[in-house]
Amino acid sequence: LAAAAQEHEPAGAGADALLLLRAGTRTGLPRDFLDGVLFGSTATEGLLQRAGSRVHFSHPLFARAVLHHAQPARRRATHELLAALLA
Repeated sequence: LAAAAQEHEPAGAGADALLLLRAGTRTGLPRDFLDGVLFGSTATEGLLQRAGSRVHFSHPLFARAVLHHAQPARRRATHELLAALLA
């Protein structure tokens, strides 16, 4: 979700954390898990980093790798979900 959400943002802008929270909830991920990943201590360690209301990958290549290895159907479904939430 994070890689897809930031794909259409200006370079380095990251993804909106609240959009990711809404999208993750819509996919059925538990709210406490999402809160931990996006807003808890895990958001400042490892692959994802938080800066204010934005979530960034700790290195741009991580986002590219996630997108590259995602199946086309999964990428489409993710983008459709994000588009529906932004509409």
